[in-house]
Amino acid sequence: MHVHDRLAGSAGGIAAAFATGDRGGISQEDEDAMRASGLTHLLSISGLHPTFPK
Repeated sequence: MHVHDRLAGSAGGIAAAFATGDRGGISQEDEDAMRASGLTHLLSISGLHPTFPK
């Protein structure tokens, strides 16, 4: 099932980016907030690199 079917809006865009590496669903405001908080590095390794437990 697609991430956006489970999480709408901003949360869905961020979750999809973590899972696939596609950052197109993240708003500029959210990307700026992630950069300010130091979490942007998570987006740079997203997609195939991180492993999430089931």
